[in-house]
Amino acid sequence: MPDLRQRPEASNESLAAAATVWLLGANETFIRFTEGDDRSILRRRREVIQRLRMAEALRGQPRLRLEDPLLCDWVRHAARRLIYYCNTHFSATGQQLLPAPPQTVDLPPPHLVRHRLRDWLFGSAAGSTDFLNVMQAVSDHGATSRVAAARQTV
Repeated sequence: MPDLRQRPEASNESLAAAATVWLLGANETFIRFTEGDDRSILRRRREVIQRLRMAEALRGQPRLRLEDPLLCDWVRHAARRLIYYCNTHFSATGQQLLPAPPQTVDLPPPHLVRHRLRDWLFGSAAGSTDFLNVMQAVSDHGATSRVAAARQTV
């Protein structure tokens, strides 16, 4: 059995940065039904995510990485209770400890935090062709599936 405490050298299975940014935008408009059955919507949403994962044009593109020191401090500050809990309860298992949040953090007003976060997200997915590749990955599969389905009925 492999040693699960050892992280593989490259274990980031996230989507390409442009795909992540696009998906975050799509998530802002995603509304689950409060009544009825929305399984078909959830299935289609999972299919879109899978297409983004499998898209050849997105494979070599950079992943979203949080390397902005101020954003890292703000995130760790917001999650300080969880970080303390994890580091306290899981340190005996040999799991890598999470970096502790700074003792004091000068948090700017929320709108400035959002601006910096937005700049980081769009800066991470800067190339205009990145978003074109995302849109192609999202839309091409549907067209390909419809063509394949039409061929099967003929």
